[in-house]
Amino acid sequence: MQMHRAGSWTVAALLAVSLAGCGGGGERLSKAQFVEQGNKICERTEQRITQAAERAFTAKGEIPSAQQITDFANETVDPALEEELKGLRELTPPQDDRERVKDILDAGQRGLEEVRRDPTSLIGERDPLENYHELASGYGLDKCGKFSEEVELGLSGRSATPTRTGAETTG
Repeated sequence: MQMHRAGSWTVAALLAVSLAGCGGGGERLSKAQFVEQGNKICERTEQRITQAAERAFTAKGEIPSAQQITDFANETVDPALEEELKGLRELTPPQDDRERVKDILDAGQRGLEEVRRDPTSLIGERDPLENYHELASGYGLDKCGKFSEEVELGLSGRSATPTRTGAETTG
């Protein structure tokens, strides 16, 4: 009998841990609340990455080097996306949407891992975050997993930031 009780405590503990992994364990949100809060998290990420891109890719027509892309991915994109995914994991999705939200977060993690393995994938033909963005936007999280136009322009060398004159350039 004693063993049975210990076993049920173990099962209860494992269940609690697994449920916590699907959401922050806080108040369960409605879909509208989850989408609203999730989009705010993702919008902050997009702003953070955009501001960094505006500083990193300033010369219009200058195609960033592989090293510049790698530095940008490692110093900006990686930590920003990690924080985005962490923030989304802390939200507690509606009960009926837990699996769908898990799939979205898993796609985001896979995209992040791909960027970590090959930072230059950010400028490749296949966007490593495409699946994450498609799944997220299909749920209503349209701000998640995508870069602003300014970032896309900067990564391609067609920066939206005007070219600096020689007097303004610092070496």
